[in-house]
Amino acid sequence: FGSVQEQVFISLFDLRGRLIQTQSVMTAELVSFRLPETKGIYLFKITSSDGKYSSIMVIKE
Repeated sequence: FGSVQEQVFISLFDLRGRLIQTQSVMTAELVSFRLPETKGIYLFKITSSDGKYSSIMVIKE
């Protein structure tokens, strides 16, 4: 069975809502993001090409 690949957009925001980094990848790809040096709360937003999205909160100590 073949897997269906889809383009997704991954965006990293700080707690103030400022966009830090964005990346466009295919769903089967392994993705690596480097968090800023500053401690804090960051939000990853993963958006599919049809507009659906998920969010992940990361706390850097």
